[in-house]
Amino acid sequence: MRSAIPIAVAACMLAMPAAPAQAQVEDGRMSPAAASFLRSALDTLQAVTLDAGSLPWSTIRDSAFMLAAGARTTRDTYGAIAWALRHANKHSFLQANRPGVVGELVDGRYGYVHVPSRSGDGIGLADSLQSAVAGLASGGACGWIVDLRGNGGGNMWPMLAGIGPLLGDSLVGSFGVGRAADRWFYNRGLSGILHANGVLDTVTRITVTAVELPRRDAPVAVLIDGGTGSAGEDIAIALRGRLNVRTFGSPSAGYTTINRGLRLPDGANMVVTTGYNADRRGVLYTEQIQPDSMIPGAPPGWPFATDGVGRAAIHWLATQAACRR
Repeated sequence: MRSAIPIAVAACMLAMPAAPAQAQVEDGRMSPAAASFLRSALDTLQAVTLDAGSLPWSTIRDSAFMLAAGARTTRDTYGAIAWALRHANKHSFLQANRPGVVGELVDGRYGYVHVPSRSGDGIGLADSLQSAVAGLASGGACGWIVDLRGNGGGNMWPMLAGIGPLLGDSLVGSFGVGRAADRWFYNRGLSGILHANGVLDTVTRITVTAVELPRRDAPVAVLIDGGTGSAGEDIAIALRGRLNVRTFGSPSAGYTTINRGLRLPDGANMVVTTGYNADRRGVLYTEQIQPDSMIPGAPPGWPFATDGVGRAAIHWLATQAACRR
């Protein structure tokens, strides 16, 4: 694989500032730092991509700056850069560190929580998520956005314990359906399994004070994409079974199955898919989770100014009774 040309080098090779970028800086919709970063990235792309001479660069650049309208930080431009890469060449893509737990009060009204993937016991993740929810609730969040995009899985139990206040103290999903199904529960900072034989098995216990939300029926928008898989999909399933929830984005990865470990005589372990997961209503998820609101062509979400999926979620939240002004 060829080494990437640094942005600064490419900017010197081909400094072609676009008129729309300057206009957007002047009218205040994009910070100068964000505009400069995006312009340099596009300069690099135009300088080195395959078959650059055959691409409609004016359209690509104008569209990228339109997608990045409102960007304040360099990270805010990532979605536009990813879009430009995808339109320049189908094998080009952006690699960037996804954020960990993020809690942000958007527009002073909507509690945004990014749930990252995590393996291991994940107690720190559960505590961080609970703390984020607590801070946003005290800040007056009328509704919630739970971002599961890019959450490819790991340990579902700390994720469940962390966002549990949005689920309510309840059985929130299950491994399969029927009387033999083991059910997932959340209760005051604890998450785990209620086995079919009645045994309660706590898997994750937070170490911070559990949050009690003032409105348990507050609307929740769940953001998913093709990077939402396995345990990330389980959290989407747990939320989707709740009242007053709507999902936004693109179809999930489609790993909504139950895996069981079976030990062989020599110590090797077979991990075998034995069934499907279900939400609290008993709905089985046998394939990808299809969002209630499909947002085609939206760039990847790096919250929040340029995030088309997030904006769609906000528009929905604003129509809900708890968030109407």
